[in-house]
Amino acid sequence: MNSPSEQLRLRIEQELSSLPPPEERSPGWAADLVDFLLGLIGSELEDAIQTDQVRQVQMAAAPQQPVLESDLAAANEVLATVEEWASVVSYVLATVYGPASPMPRRLVGWTKTVTARLQRITKLLLTPLSAAAQVTGASSWSISVAFPWGVSVGLSWP
Repeated sequence: MNSPSEQLRLRIEQELSSLPPPEERSPGWAADLVDFLLGLIGSELEDAIQTDQVRQVQMAAAPQQPVLESDLAAANEVLATVEEWASVVSYVLATVYGPASPMPRRLVGWTKTVTARLQRITKLLLTPLSAAAQVTGASSWSISVAFPWGVSVGLSWP
C-alpha cells in the first residue's frame, strides 16, 4: 500500500497555511475547504490501495492459509500505512475544526458533503485494514471518526 505522496502533503499544507483570519472567513469556508482536501485525499487513496502488497495481505487473510513471515511483514507495513493515511485526514480536520477552544464561530459540526467524504475514505481504508488485522492475529479492528479531531484506527489482540 502506498503512503500519501509528498506532493499531496505539500498541497494540503499550502491550502491550510493560507487560511484567512477568522473574522474574514465566510460561513461556508470550512466545509468547502475540507470537502476539497478530502476529495484530493480520497482520489490518491483509491490508487494507493491498488498494490501487490495489499493483494498479498488479502490472500494471506483467507481462512486456512498459513501466515508466512513475509505476509506478516507486509501486513504490519499495511497497518502502518493505514495509520499514515488516517493521520493525514486527521490533520486536515484538526487544523480546520479544532485549533481553538472554544471552537471558532460558524463551525457547528461537519456538513453532509464532508461526512460523505469521510465515509468514503474510511471505507477505502477498511479493506486493507481488515486484511492486515486478520493476518496479524488481531481479534478486532475499527476505524472511527470523531468531531472535531478526525480519524482513529484501533486494533485489539487477544
